Amino acid sequence: MKLFWYMCSMLTILLILINNPSGNGFSSSFDQGKIINFRTSQVNLQKIISYNVFAFFIFTIISLVTLK
Repeated sequence: MKLFWYMCSMLTILLILINNPSGNGFSSSFDQGKIINFRTSQVNLQKIISYNVFAFFIFTIISLVTLK
């Protein structure tokens, strides 16, 4: 159980570090399709992070309940 908890926590940290909401490299040379595709991938990444954080809390609760 702790292995899943550790993996979930490391994956959450990695995904948060990958997610860069500042988007500091946009210029007018990008067409609208690439910007929309970038925003869609950002939204998908944020959803994955949310699910992973939820799974982390579930694993934490399960590990606390099974300790007693």
